[in-house]
Amino acid sequence: MKANAIEEELMEHESILSHVPSSWVESLHTQMMEHAKAGRVSMALDYARGVLMVNPDDARSWLSVGMLHRELGQLGVSAKCLAQASAKDPDSRAVKLERGELLVLMGDARQGLELIRDVFLEGYQEALPVDEQDMITLRAGGLLESVQRVVDALEEVRAS
Repeated sequence: MKANAIEEELMEHESILSHVPSSWVESLHTQMMEHAKAGRVSMALDYARGVLMVNPDDARSWLSVGMLHRELGQLGVSAKCLAQASAKDPDSRAVKLERGELLVLMGDARQGLELIRDVFLEGYQEALPVDEQDMITLRAGGLLESVQRVVDALEEVRAS
């Protein structure tokens, strides 16, 4: 399902769904995460769409839907969902990191790596040891380290 189709579906049900208790929304989100962790991506997407029907401004769910579409190889849909997540929460480091990874996958390595580097620099706390850095910072650092290993390997190949 395309990001625009998700938005249209949300608008159709908006008045009914505005009365759903927040505990139900959290339950839907929990179910979505459990299905995603178990590799049941289609089921996870169904639950994520449910959360978005109730709360279309939920950046966390737009992020999740974007990640799930990426998992399915639907990079264009993923990008649109991540754009929605970014619009809902422009300061979210998790959204920025996912967008950076997606840009790299889509062939825009320079812009993607800049986003990943920015996420790392925003979160890195020099006074803390590595194992006390937050998970987003650690993930961004790991991605940057992996890229550096690839660059080093390419330089070795070129030098030989």
